[in-house]
Parts: sequence; C-alpha cells; structure tokens
Amino acid sequence: MNWKLDSCSTRATLSVVLLGLLASLACAAGPPAPASETKQNANGSSDTTLKRDNLTFADRVSWRSRLNWPQDCESTFDYPDKSFAGLTFYELSSEQNLVQVTCTLGAYQGAYVFMLLDESVSPRKATLLHFVTYEDSGEQGAGRLQKTEATSLTGTPEFDSATKQLRVLNKFRGLGDCGFQTTYSFSKGQPQLILLQGKLNCDGKGASNTRDWKKLPLS
Repeated sequence: MNWKLDSCSTRATLSVVLLGLLASLACAAGPPAPASETKQNANGSSDTTLKRDNLTFADRVSWRSRLNWPQDCESTFDYPDKSFAGLTFYELSSEQNLVQVTCTLGAYQGAYVFMLLDESVSPRKATLLHFVTYEDSGEQGAGRLQKTEATSLTGTPEFDSATKQLRVLNKFRGLGDCGFQTTYSFSKGQPQLILLQGKLNCDGKGASNTRDWKKLPLS
C-alpha cells in the first residue's frame, strides 16, 4: 500500500523529531547551575562563587585573579605553609566587603593592603583603598608629624564588626612602647581617618595600654 503525506503532515513529523533531539541534548548537558552559585567577576564574566572563610593559599590565588591587588604586595607573600591564605573578609554592608590582604607578616607586625569588594553594582567592582596616615619625622616641633597617603599599611589591624571600624596599631619597635594607632570608619566603602593616637617617646612604658595613648590632632 502506498502512503502519501501532505506537506502539513511532513512538517508536523519533522517538528516532533526536532523536539525530541533538543530534549535529549538538554538532558545530556545536565541541569543549569543555580543563580545563587554564580556571580560576575571584576571583568564582567560569570564565575563560581569563591569561599570567604577557612581559606588556603589556593583560594588566595583564585581571589587575586578577581580582585587584582598589586604585584609588589603579592611578590613579598611567600609562606611554605599553604594552609595560610593571608586573606580576610570583613562585612561593611550586605553588598560591600572590606578585604584585608597580607603582603608580609614581618618580625613583629605585618604590611597589608585593603580592597573594597562592591557587589551592589553589576559587574561587581574591586577597588584598592587609599588611607590617610601619619609618620614621625623624629624632629621636635610643630612639624614632627607628617601626614601622608598610602595604599599599604604597616602594623597590626583589628576590625570591629559592630562599629564597622578598622584600627591599626603601628609599633615603632618590637617592644610596642611607642608608635601610632589609627582608627578608620568607612563612608560608602571609603576609609575616613577619625582618630589618631600616638606615643612618640620610646621609654619602655605604655605597651600594654595602647588604646589609652594620647589623642593627636588631625591636620
């Protein structure tokens, strides 16, 4: 018996075959990744969300490809213990994080740079932060304290999660009896120096109560 198919029947048959092939390909590819597992990196491309806790050196490598902190910081970070990432995230808001990057730990205090990871914009943005700080010229008189701006901070940083403030103790020597203590708040993710304390006389006293050091004027 000879069967004759009209053009409508032929098109319907082909449509069924094509739909079957597309369904097979979708199953082979697997289910799509949940939206919560992907974010856009600083260059605008999608990637899997990276860890922010319990980090290792491998996580540091992955995060640097996204955040791009300076090479001169990365080149001084060389530790045989690969369980140490030297990377800490502090929440400034639900969509902004302060990222503390260890450049070196030094003998008694380290050097650090800080990045602002802003996820309130798309693509998310990573910015190297600049801090107002002070140096001791060592010369007596009104001009002894020298105001400067830096992207790398030396000292021991401490972040207060309640006030969202960063405090950095910069010792002049290992004993810790003299130095500066700077406190920063953050406005729209940018650091503002709100308190400068210091003890310029290295006399072997005051190492245990640095928070009581004299308040110094901000020029």
